[in-house]
This record gives sequence, structure tokens and C-alpha cells, in this order.
Amino acid sequence: MTRYAGAARWAFNHAFGMKVAAHQQWRREVQALVDQGVPEAEARKRLRVPVPSKPQTQSTSTRSRATPASKGSQLVRTGRSGRARGGTR
Repeated sequence: MTRYAGAARWAFNHAFGMKVAAHQQWRREVQALVDQGVPEAEARKRLRVPVPSKPQTQSTSTRSRATPASKGSQLVRTGRSGRARGGTR
């Protein structure tokens, strides 16, 4: 259960990070317009930064989990004892 909870937490943090990055980009663009003299209310209405959807976050998290070790050889897993089993020698 701990592994599943950890994987769920990792996926949540990954998706949340993508959404936070989109919001920060929007704030930077709003601030750039405000610096150019556009009223902040107008700048907020004018700008639209795409927020990642669920399929987008899932595909990027899948790509980020793929490691060179898992592509070319067996993935090393740990058993109940915590020692590595499987993998390459």
C-alpha cells in the first residue's frame, strides 16, 4: 500500500507542478503587460495561458518516469527485505 500511496503522491505533485508553472507563466505575462501600461484588470482578461489537461499531465508523467535503465535492461526492484533483486549483473 505504501508504494501505491507514494506513486499517487508523485503523480499528484507532478500534475500540480505543471499547473503551478502555467499559473506562474500567466502571472509573468500579466506583469509584462502591466509594465507596458495596460491596466491590470484588462491584462488579466486579455491573457489566456493554457492549463494542462488530465491527458496532458498523464502523458508527460509517463514520459518523465521512463528512465534509460528501464529501456535497455530489466528494472531493479526491491522485495520485502529491501534488497535489490532482478536487474542486470
